[in-house]
Amino acid sequence: MSGDHGYRKPDRRLFQLALDGMAVAAENALYVGNDMYRDIYGAREAGLTTVMFDSDQGEKIYRDCRPDYTITDFRELLEILGVPWP
Repeated sequence: MSGDHGYRKPDRRLFQLALDGMAVAAENALYVGNDMYRDIYGAREAGLTTVMFDSDQGEKIYRDCRPDYTITDFRELLEILGVPWP
């Protein structure tokens, strides 16, 4: 929870804390969010690959920020990850 650390998304330190806690390098992580500023911008600043979940929530535009992928169904993550599914 961001409140436990004194800063909130999109502060890259929050994303780095999560990566450090899992002992995962940013280039080996995929971040899925539904807000272009808080989620996608923040995760990109921390070096993560980003997936925008296009829903009816969250900000859709922030400056020139673009996600690496955009999905509307979580099953689409399997294709992004190269996992076969029916």
